[in-house]
Amino acid sequence: DDEHDTDCNVCGDARTDWFNYKVIEGGIQINEFRGTTERLVFPSEIDNLPVIAIANYCCGYNTSLVTVEIPDTVKTISGYAFRNCTNLQSIKLPSDLEIINRYMFYECTSLTEIKIPANVKVIDEYAFARSGLTSLALPKGLEALSFGAFQNCASLRALTLSEGIGAIPAQCFYGCSSLNSVTIPESVTEIGERAFMNCAGLRVVEIPDTTERIAANAFDGCDEVVVYCRTGSLAHRYAVENTLSYVLTDAEPVTVTYRIGDADGDGKCDQTISIE
Repeated sequence: DDEHDTDCNVCGDARTDWFNYKVIEGGIQINEFRGTTERLVFPSEIDNLPVIAIANYCCGYNTSLVTVEIPDTVKTISGYAFRNCTNLQSIKLPSDLEIINRYMFYECTSLTEIKIPANVKVIDEYAFARSGLTSLALPKGLEALSFGAFQNCASLRALTLSEGIGAIPAQCFYGCSSLNSVTIPESVTEIGERAFMNCAGLRVVEIPDTTERIAANAFDGCDEVVVYCRTGSLAHRYAVENTLSYVLTDAEPVTVTYRIGDADGDGKCDQTISIE
């Protein structure tokens, strides 16, 4: 368990950039990176052992980093690992990563997009809160989001939620003021407290019949939102009870016929147009 230092000869200036690491069961854990390089490439092995873990706060508060590459040997990245890396613009995550841990990219304000690996099952609390994300597609294998995971991502405009998520937890998308529309997957049975509160730009939310609970304040501050739902569904009742505009997606279309002119010149208004 002894800790060691090694220069970062694969990613920057070996005189100023270095890793602190230790041997753990199965390989190497990198505890800390110190340096001023803009491009950081984590090594896949040190001392002939695979690098399998990145510790808490490993790169936290490093404002020099712009791009980061993490090899597929890494299986776990602990919380806060890149917190407040405010100039980080791109990061390649390892393909076998299963958890995006808490506060991992908190206040990474220059991080506008990220490809989340297909094997990720959980996105933990505040993982991307206050980041610069503008678009987000969650992987199909994702099973759980956590409290405040994307809270106050004010630039987030495009969001694709995936089937398999069981709930939208409390404050998950709170304050995502640029978000325009959301389709809730059929796997979601619950929308939690303040889940979309103060998403002032939200105009459309589609909620399936399978949703069984919606917190009363889930959409507070979404003054222009229109709920798309089916007649008699929980979402329908929720919209009525909370005086939200709604569209019933299963309602029979109504055809209205307007008289607009004199078709045969007899002085009578008998030219019509029908609009569904």
